[in-house]
Amino acid sequence: MSIQVPGAMIALSVSSWFLVIGEFIYIFGGWCPYSWKGFTIVAFKDLVHIVKLSISSGVMVYLELSYNAVLVLLAGYIANAKVAISAFSICLNINAWEFMISLDFLGATW
Repeated sequence: MSIQVPGAMIALSVSSWFLVIGEFIYIFGGWCPYSWKGFTIVAFKDLVHIVKLSISSGVMVYLELSYNAVLVLLAGYIANAKVAISAFSICLNINAWEFMISLDFLGATW
């Protein structure tokens, strides 16, 4: 194994921890007047509806991903499996791009 892989993993871990520590300093530091002021009752007002929507959305994403995995598995049993799986992987790649665009818009609206 090359020394580059552990070095990249360490750099990713350190930079991620810097981000987490920086966010905690920003949130709990107190010198930013518009930062988080703590939990209030208003934050939990419609939490049940959000949890229901999140669970149903998670189930739909899981079903779509497992559906694609089952299709790849079944495509392996076709007579000319190499061509079928290659064509199917192109279709799944385009489908994943469309899916990511939808998730990006969803994340941007939150």
